[in-house]
Amino acid sequence: HVRGGGFLFLTLPACTALTSDHDVFVNSLRRYDRKYINGVLEKVPELRILKEHYFYSTLFPVRLAQRVLPVSVPDERQTINCWKYGKKHPITKTAKAVLNADYRLNSLLGDVRLDVPGLSLFIACKKI
Repeated sequence: HVRGGGFLFLTLPACTALTSDHDVFVNSLRRYDRKYINGVLEKVPELRILKEHYFYSTLFPVRLAQRVLPVSVPDERQTINCWKYGKKHPITKTAKAVLNADYRLNSLLGDVRLDVPGLSLFIACKKI
């Protein structure tokens, strides 16, 4: 329900091959490949994709290892609020800086159509 001249911004879990128990736990029951979601968006009349890129590439190898190796995470650790450090802790600040840099780098790489796989996909669209 985007009006003419309006924008649509999507952030989606990416790479269907990486679906894991964690996705189910956080009720993200589906991951999307870029080709699939672009096909869906192309069916919307007058909607144009302005920008798209993957992000969280730094976490991709970790999730891939979790998917490939027989690693199980205890139920009590399968929570999105198990981070034990506060917002001002140096570890939190470092993690945040790395993930923000990851996002910015992937955005720049996306501008030149150089895709690095990531755990998430960003798409910006405009309705003509």
